[in-house]
Amino acid sequence: MVSTVLAASCGRVRTAGIDVLPAVGRIISDTSCVEYSILDAYQNDRSGTVAVFGPSEKTLMLTDFLVECDIFDNVDGKIQSDWLPDFAGETFAVYMDVLNGQYCDFFTSGKEKELREFVVNGAVAAVSSGSYQTVFSSSPSAAKIPSKIFILSSSFASLAESDVDTLFSAMGKTLPVITPVNSLVDKALSLSRDGCTAGLWADSDVLASGVYADAFHRSSIRLGQPVAEYVGFSPESRGDALSDIISFLEMYALSGTASPLSVLLIDPLQMSYGASAYKDAVATIMTDAEYASYRRYLSDGFVVVDAMTAIAEACYRLMRDKDLFTHRIAYPEKVEYTLVASEEVEVPFKYVEMTGGYVR
Repeated sequence: MVSTVLAASCGRVRTAGIDVLPAVGRIISDTSCVEYSILDAYQNDRSGTVAVFGPSEKTLMLTDFLVECDIFDNVDGKIQSDWLPDFAGETFAVYMDVLNGQYCDFFTSGKEKELREFVVNGAVAAVSSGSYQTVFSSSPSAAKIPSKIFILSSSFASLAESDVDTLFSAMGKTLPVITPVNSLVDKALSLSRDGCTAGLWADSDVLASGVYADAFHRSSIRLGQPVAEYVGFSPESRGDALSDIISFLEMYALSGTASPLSVLLIDPLQMSYGASAYKDAVATIMTDAEYASYRRYLSDGFVVVDAMTAIAEACYRLMRDKDLFTHRIAYPEKVEYTLVASEEVEVPFKYVEMTGGYVR
């Protein structure tokens, strides 16, 4: 795979919040449209579901991780396993996109705005109180619980984060949006208030899209920190945490960059081996003589953060801070919806609940 190197100061940075999408403007101004009615009736509270939206494979992979993860002590919120699911009592609403192929295709074909509009429509669907009973239904008449959080499983989709925020803010509503990109970047910046040098492992299309350049720029300014620098590569995964870290460091060494890395961010969801696996791998590099030559590229306190762990942490902390947990004593549940094509011009897509693996 071709590797790509990017620095935050060199990546393409989008000016977020200025170019209001036509779809967003239409919903805000047209009080007779369905989307306006949905948003006008929406109230964000702890009884809502946690929506996970995006390409089917990524979305299911991320949801299964969130259902099972045990990163925190649920009593005091500290990072420590307590043998209980972190999201006990919660219901995840899984919106699986089978209409579109790889989201990178939106970028390569110059259709970024179409992706942004698609995600905005997904957010509206997530907070709707109804779903479509069948692919032939003309209206969302089947009852469903609106979502309180909107998680995007694709890094490309993070481009629409500010669009969703613009829409909901204009309507006087709140829907927190969590993405792989903002979760990883915020985690990196939280590790060092004086700035950091981050390594970023991501597919070359993700690096070229500029979503991370935009996120590092915005988050650094928001936190009042120096704009963080990062170096990105797209190595082939070797299938385990230690080998993958070494693979990245080999590319980093060849780049001639002198600054030791503070953190390595792992964007591909399929490389989320778990925080403990990466922690053990870093410990091996720091203590095993076989890997001594790589230590010069790592700062004291160097850590590896994978996307799924970062998303889980961001969601958990948000729900504790905003008191959004249901506090039900139950194992996490999930309700799956598949996005299907709509024959009605005014409806961008339909979301049909799946039961037992079949479209109901």
